[in-house]
Amino acid sequence: MPGKTPKRTLPMPADWIERQRTLYEVLASSPEYPSGRFEGRGIVTCAGGKYFPPAWVMMNMLRRSGCELPIQMWYLGPDEINKSIREAVKQIPNVELVDAYAEKVKHPVRKLGGWESKPFSIINCPFEEVLFLDGDNVPVKNPEFLFEHPKYKKYHSIFWPDYERLGNDRSIWQICKIAPRSEPEFETGQILINKKECWKALLLTMHMNEWSEFYYNHIWGDKETFHLAWHVANKSYYMIPHPIERIPKTMCQHAPEGERLFQHRNLAKFQIFGNEHIPGFMFEDECLNLIAELSPLGFGEGFPVTFNAIGKSAIPETAKRNIFSASMSKAYKMLLKDRYYKYKREGSSNKILEFKEDGTFGKGSSPEEYRWYLGLDTDAITLFILDINRKVLCKLRKLSDARWKGCLIGQVRYNVEIHRK
Repeated sequence: MPGKTPKRTLPMPADWIERQRTLYEVLASSPEYPSGRFEGRGIVTCAGGKYFPPAWVMMNMLRRSGCELPIQMWYLGPDEINKSIREAVKQIPNVELVDAYAEKVKHPVRKLGGWESKPFSIINCPFEEVLFLDGDNVPVKNPEFLFEHPKYKKYHSIFWPDYERLGNDRSIWQICKIAPRSEPEFETGQILINKKECWKALLLTMHMNEWSEFYYNHIWGDKETFHLAWHVANKSYYMIPHPIERIPKTMCQHAPEGERLFQHRNLAKFQIFGNEHIPGFMFEDECLNLIAELSPLGFGEGFPVTFNAIGKSAIPETAKRNIFSASMSKAYKMLLKDRYYKYKREGSSNKILEFKEDGTFGKGSSPEEYRWYLGLDTDAITLFILDINRKVLCKLRKLSDARWKGCLIGQVRYNVEIHRK
């Protein structure tokens, strides 16, 4: 399980010894930087599927800030991309989609998943100097100045601090054969790297992520693989000296001089519906307006994405795998089998609601009951009813094919129920 905190052990277990030996073999045998393969500067992110909406916001906010650097958005295979995403990306100047699995054929690695794709995309993107941004990270100003900052020119990499520090007794120091350091853990929602100057450290980072089933048991995800690899390679780096500014569900990171530069909305990622208001989050209205540009038919969980010739919903195979489980698909069909439901809301008069295939309401619609979709909430199939502002009005759990029950979202949690007429 990622993030476990095993302690130093003497003697070291055999698998720890083997990983330590291999780590230093990789360092010793790492090839030199491939001169001529990379050039220029660019921005890289990893997003696709449900992670596209926040990345859409991030990339658009970069362009609105005046940033003109080329952007590559990496994704994990065709199941993470669809026509709607491709068409949306075309609206942002100078953005390229890159299939990480296709690149893996050309540049083989042992393992490639979500966290592992971060160093893989940095290494294999065409840029020599890379600003990597998580898809749920919103810049508040043009970050291009970082490439010219004296600290970057001196150290060739800039990292940002996380909340915690690795304890002196953590096993990872021992495995990597490094004396414990009193320094912040890395928060890798944003990374700035000159690949030419940090090549061997990057290759070590990739190696540790290729063996994620081992290393992620000793550290949390990819972030400390960068930290430890830089030390193993004896490569210096610049750590931003300003701690994270805490606002709800968001990590605000700073420029070297201390002004806010990035808002990593890691615990409240932008989505098609039901976005939380985060007090203190800069440009939130602009971000929400960008989300409103994404059609729920292409990006909303639970919506049918195509219709056949006679007007009935047709769910493509990719949607079946990624959006609908078999049980959710069944719930969707049963909900529409008899589309008229009695809608009982505590504190309000009852009425009839007509559920339509496109996620809207017919009879009974109002600014409060404006749209609906099926999704997962704590791994349970849930009916979400949205108001005209795309805020979640209520969430209802499926009790039977004919009955759903839940409550309003807000300070007063009135009961809500629908059942067939």
